[in-house]
Parts: sequence; C-alpha cells; structure tokens
Amino acid sequence: MKSAFTLLCGLALTPLLSAQSLVNGTNYSDLFGPNGSSVSAPAPPPVLAGVHTGSGAGPSAMGTYWDASVSGAVALSIAGLDVVTSTPKVSLDGSALHFDLVSSGALGNLAGLGAVGANWTATATFDKSGNELILQPNTTYRVSFLVDGSDGLLNQGITANPSFTVEFLDGGGTAVGSVSNGTLVGVVGLLGTGVPSGTVTVDFVTGNTVNTTDAASLRFKAGGLATVSLLGIGDNFATVSGLSIVQVPETSSALLGAMGALLVLRRRR
Repeated sequence: MKSAFTLLCGLALTPLLSAQSLVNGTNYSDLFGPNGSSVSAPAPPPVLAGVHTGSGAGPSAMGTYWDASVSGAVALSIAGLDVVTSTPKVSLDGSALHFDLVSSGALGNLAGLGAVGANWTATATFDKSGNELILQPNTTYRVSFLVDGSDGLLNQGITANPSFTVEFLDGGGTAVGSVSNGTLVGVVGLLGTGVPSGTVTVDFVTGNTVNTTDAASLRFKAGGLATVSLLGIGDNFATVSGLSIVQVPETSSALLGAMGALLVLRRRR
C-alpha cells in the first residue's frame, strides 16, 4: 500500500504543482518586434504664436502582436513655426516596449502651460499560430513583467499622479479580475512609492464562463502630467520587458480526497 501511495504522489501530484508556461521568451521570442515599430502622435499644426496641443494617434497596429494609441502632443509656435514640441510615442525595439516623450527645443519655454499631459495605450494579443492563448474558466493566470522607469518620468515626485495600469482580457475583450486588485491593476502602486523600476507579478482568475472566441490579450495604459521644466530629465516614461504568462496549478480536491483515503487505509493496515 505504501508503494501505491508513493506512486500516486509521484505521478499525479507533481504535474499538478508545476506551472504551465503559456507565453515566454521562447514561444513568443518575437513579442517585442520587429525593431523600430511604433505609433506616434503627430506634432500639432503650427499656429501664429503660442502654446497649442495636437490630436492623438491610433489605435493602430504596431509590430507583430500589438495595437497602440497615444495622445497629448504639445508645441510652442513663434511666427508660425513650431520651436518646441513634445509628442508621445509607443515603440518596440525587439526586446522591450517603450512609452516615450519625443521632444525638441528648449522645453522650459513651455513653462506657461504648467505641465504636459501624455497618454499611451498598448495591447498585445497572444494569437501566434500554434501558441494561441485561449483562456479557460476557473483558472489562475500569473502575468509577470519587468518595468524600467529609471528615466524618472514614472517617479511620483516628478510626474503629477502618474498612472500605469495593466489589464488581462479574454477572447471577447472582457477584463479578467485579479486576485486582489480588481480588473484594472495599478503598476505604480505595486512598485511602491518612489520606486520606478522592478518586477511586477499579478494573478488573474477567470470565472465560471470565459469568452474563447479569440486569443487573450494584455493591455497597458500609461499617463501623467510632467512638469515642463523637468522634462529634460529623460524621454522615457516606462519600458516593459521580460513578459511571461503561466497557468498556475490548482490543488485538486478530488486527488487530495483520494490521497487522504489511502493514508487512512495505510494507517489501518
């Protein structure tokens, strides 16, 4: 009886406790490519004089798996020419996703505006042939990624109310709830006050029903008001890399019940 119980543990319990990798650097090695793919807000059309804002861009396809949109371009015109501009941009470099502010001119000249607002959205759909991520009901998915905000714009002390969130969407575009943060998870809060960089890990749990029409996707949203006089510290709001998604194993009550019965029987013998 002892050997049968040991066999049950070795063959049945071990696979259950092993997380299943669904999206990683091997099966989605091209997730952040091709290098140079981007979506940028157009510079505001010049006016005769003064600070003025422009329109946004997107959502537009970017790279192999992403859709992106941006807004918040601002410029200063003098004599009908833009002498200072700041436009948000989302881009891929082959290994990471970047949320940038592309600026030119002496940004301090925009001080009269007070602050520059920028917004970025990027959504990756995991629909690679042979590796499509189709969510299952009552399942926990662990999403992990590295955030680099070392340029400073993600720092709460420099950017007014920086917002950086992540959502996990099923095949119908419905956001899946996380274990403790609702459907819209604040990345800045998980990194801690004044800590602009680090690894973020969030568990999302599907309900009794989940849309399996299409592949699942992950959506990042970023935004904030950067004080103009401080924009010279850098042009990157945040960079995302090292993305992985695993299916977290759930303990099988039926298996534990069977193991318990075997233990009782073993003791009696």
